[in-house]
Amino acid sequence: MQKLLVTRYNVGVDFAARKFDVKLGANYQDNTKKVIGSRKFENTPKGFADLSGWVKDKCKEKGAEVRISGEATGVYHERCCHYLHQKGYYVTIAVPSRVKSYKQSCGYKSKDDNIDATALAYMGLEKNLDKWEPMNAFYYELRSLTRHHQSVQEMQTVLRNQLHAEKAGMFTSKAVVKQLEAGIKLFDTQLDSLKEAIAEKINSEAEIKRKTEAITDEMQGVGILTVATVIAETNGFYFFTNRRQTASFAGYDVIRDQSGNREGRTKISKKGNSHIRRSLYFPAINVVKYRMKPFTDKYERIFEKTKIKMKGYTAIQKDILMMIFTIWKYDKKYDPNYKYHAKAKG
Repeated sequence: MQKLLVTRYNVGVDFAARKFDVKLGANYQDNTKKVIGSRKFENTPKGFADLSGWVKDKCKEKGAEVRISGEATGVYHERCCHYLHQKGYYVTIAVPSRVKSYKQSCGYKSKDDNIDATALAYMGLEKNLDKWEPMNAFYYELRSLTRHHQSVQEMQTVLRNQLHAEKAGMFTSKAVVKQLEAGIKLFDTQLDSLKEAIAEKINSEAEIKRKTEAITDEMQGVGILTVATVIAETNGFYFFTNRRQTASFAGYDVIRDQSGNREGRTKISKKGNSHIRRSLYFPAINVVKYRMKPFTDKYERIFEKTKIKMKGYTAIQKDILMMIFTIWKYDKKYDPNYKYHAKAKG
């Protein structure tokens, strides 16, 4: 019987903070698939080199394509993926929700590192996943700054709430109030420092500075922190080619719930980048407050129809993101009639 040749290898990698589990899957000429290797490696530079050597040793069919599939687990996958990318491997990274859906479709009911690595090995063989590309160093550092600003802001909010509760109680501890007020003041200082660092980072690149000012100077209510967050989270829209991709990435894509004569609620998915959605919350309120077109017209139409302010503000959040995308990606000027052009483009 003639030996079947391997047409593609796929390495499923389940990343954790210190280690990662690996399963090597193979796709044969008759389209059968199976796992032919398994290992654990340290999530260190030495572990990355050991993985590369192991893959080369195990993938003996020289004409077969070799891919490596992982799951986005915080930042624990980044160093290894960057190493493998530099070595010339075709690396793919899937979002956890997609991996979870794939596992459910295959009948996996349990979850552990071994099962996740196996699922990723098969998923990479069956699906034509997009190639992972490392994030631009400028946007990566900018993202660290904007995310830390958000974290500090959230911690300060916790202290403000605790201070309010402490003062509203039957008895008040002066020592606790003093500690909370000192913490809030410290966070104020840190937030001011982070805002300066973000502005300095934006201004350090002439082209970035010019594009940012094209947005903030024309769109009253949209500040540098909002623009910085959006471009940092999207890598300057480098991998985005249309508005639909951008909306989906941020979780503003619309989900319908309709079957037969039943018409359920239509809502945004929120299965996307929460940092972007959070950064657009107050700008949406601001552009309506400042009567900025076309946003205020749309808000008023939605509110008149639904009497729900939040629905209108959510729609405006998406429109602000689309405006930022258009201005940044295509180097356009702010256009109050953007909605008509956007509709015409489809």
